[in-house]
Formats: sequence, structure tokens, C-alpha cells
Amino acid sequence: MKKNLAQYLPLFNLNWLCVCGLQLLIIFSLAGCLPNKTTSWREEVKLSNDQIITAECSIESEHVYNGNNIGWLFLRERIKAVLPPSGRVVMWEGSLAPLAIDVAKDGGIYLVATAQSVRGQLEYSTDFYVAFKYNKDGFWARIPIDTVPLEIKPNMLLALPDDFSKNDSKLQVINLKTKEELNSDPRLAQAYKGWAHK
Repeated sequence: MKKNLAQYLPLFNLNWLCVCGLQLLIIFSLAGCLPNKTTSWREEVKLSNDQIITAECSIESEHVYNGNNIGWLFLRERIKAVLPPSGRVVMWEGSLAPLAIDVAKDGGIYLVATAQSVRGQLEYSTDFYVAFKYNKDGFWARIPIDTVPLEIKPNMLLALPDDFSKNDSKLQVINLKTKEELNSDPRLAQAYKGWAHK
């Protein structure tokens, strides 16, 4: 007596679902177990008064799964720089990507950054630009973007080269010429080139 194939179909579907579910569980477990990645570098930064400083920078990323692949998601960036004329060491860390760090004509220290992820957008209640001024107490105070002095322009590296993490990045200094070439990449959105000063 021939058995009807339809009676095995529910069992096949159940087995297939179990296998797929197990695979997804393994992927999510692996993604959660992998440590965050930190990429560090130093870059030359040209200030609005034409002085050149070297900033120490790093980006921390976490493993994520988007439904098809496991990749890296931006978490936070850090900057450390010695700024003239006082030689003050200034540090910043947050879930934003800095576009500019500079000293204005009035001596104020400013930082302008962008929200690169939903996490940053929620934390700073913004779609894109965030501005800060360094106060006398050594903290970054948030200010409206349209209050940033006109002389402050983007001067930070906008995106690391694709193969950067394959190199010994901790020893690398990205000079102004290299940074200019990288920042001119047409894949970078025009919005990164400036903010309220239009």
C-alpha cells in the first residue's frame, strides 16, 4: 500500500524549522560572544589658525547580525588632542563621529559631530549634527549647531580606508594629504562637508 506524501509534509516542515531555528540560535550566540573591536589611529588635524596638531583617535564597534551577515556596528569614538595656545589636553568620547575639533578666534574649543547610528540619534535627540563647547570645568557642554563660530570647519577624517584595520593601525599617522584624498571620496555624503554655515 502506497503512503500519501502529504502525511509526511508537516513532519518535514517541522524538522526544517527546527534546523533553521538552531542555526539562527548559533549565529546570535556567536555574535553575542565575540568581543567588540577597537580601531586606533593618529591623524594630523589642521586648525582654523593653520596650526597642525596630531589627534589620537579610536572607534569601537560591536558585532551585529542583519539577517544575512554578521558585521560591525559603530558604537563610539574617542579623541585625545593637545590644543594650542595653552597646550591643554582635551579628550572626548561618545556615540557620535567627530567632524571637527578646533580652537575659535575667541579661544573657545569646539567639537562638531554626527550621529552615525540609531543609538547616537536617540542619545542626543538629533538626526545628524551635534555641537559642543569645552567649558572651564573641563567638560563638553552641548550648544546649538548654529552657534558654532564661522571659522570652524570639518577637519577630521570622515571615514577610515576599507583596508585600514588589516594594518597595524596603532602605529599609523594619517597625514593631511592622505586625509584630504580619503575625505574626497564621492561615497561620502555631501552633508559631511559642512553644517549650518551655508
